[in-house]
Amino acid sequence: MSGTQVTIGTRRFEVVPDITGRDRVFVAGAVTDDADGRSIARSVALTSSEPMAFAARSDSEIAVAGNPNVLFADRTVAHSVTVTLEAPGYRLLQQSVVLPAFAALPVRQDFALRRLPVTITGRIFGRTVGPTPSFEPLPDATVALSPVPADGGELPLLLRQPLRADPGAGATLRRRAVAAQPALTVIEDAAAGQNSVVVADPLGSAPGDLLRIGAAHRGVYAEIRDIAAHPDRPAPAALVRMTEALVAPVRADATLDRFTPGGFSGPTGNLVGTAFAGEAVVWLDTLPASGGVLVLREAGLPDRYHDAHVPTGPGGDYRIDGLARIGTPVFEVSAPGFTTATNPYNAARLGAGPLDWYLVP
Repeated sequence: MSGTQVTIGTRRFEVVPDITGRDRVFVAGAVTDDADGRSIARSVALTSSEPMAFAARSDSEIAVAGNPNVLFADRTVAHSVTVTLEAPGYRLLQQSVVLPAFAALPVRQDFALRRLPVTITGRIFGRTVGPTPSFEPLPDATVALSPVPADGGELPLLLRQPLRADPGAGATLRRRAVAAQPALTVIEDAAAGQNSVVVADPLGSAPGDLLRIGAAHRGVYAEIRDIAAHPDRPAPAALVRMTEALVAPVRADATLDRFTPGGFSGPTGNLVGTAFAGEAVVWLDTLPASGGVLVLREAGLPDRYHDAHVPTGPGGDYRIDGLARIGTPVFEVSAPGFTTATNPYNAARLGAGPLDWYLVP
């Protein structure tokens, strides 16, 4: 019995009404949170590059299915399909799946989604001593991640400044000593995205020096590339150019802390797994030494500088920008003269409100 010819896009099909079609699953796999391994299949919206395919899901798996008479009909050759997975609170994932020639169906392919970074804020208080003790804000406390190893032995490290870009393969972290120098004063507003600032006097600054932009407990680093005379202002005003663009605006009259970098020391930590810009948690095969600054180094790119751990500000306040990639963070909160507090938390429940800490001597 002849059928009706139907054209869809660039494809032409014959619709034969007396043939019974049966859909078949071509690709199936689990969808999990890449930090804690729990299933999120029910939360995922799945699409594919094949217009004749449709998505199916269960509590633990997703599938790409369709009519085998029209979808990947010639299974003597390999086929490729790109699947896109989206879920609330997670990074979009696009992944290509290959169906080999003569492959047994369904082809198994599991997927792991990365939770989006969240911001954690709070305050840290310390109990005073005396006949009427009270809890007062601690301006010199520190929030860190306890080095609980993952299944592969890698260790987590909390960075004060989130990653500015996706680190590539071979990226490393190592401690470098720094020496404080006289601070510079900005005399013109600079917009985010600029790679230079105008200062009243460079005060002997040199290429390779580090500038810290912002308060000490939240500032970001910039490395000086070169220093030039200002085209419109008399000396000692100067134009200080940096190896990378500013991540935030800098106002006139801002003070930039300046440091001269020294030697490297301690082990070199290799980043393990995939990390993304905006994340403040990295996993390393070994942790760097404490003190100084941390240098994130990649071949062919300028060095980027970070601090380990997150300190409190003058009011005992702290802010973690970019908590991600860890299912159950174990925080360690410490301050001189107080007992360190250590507590685990479910990362999926963090970020909804402040997380305060109360330390005792």
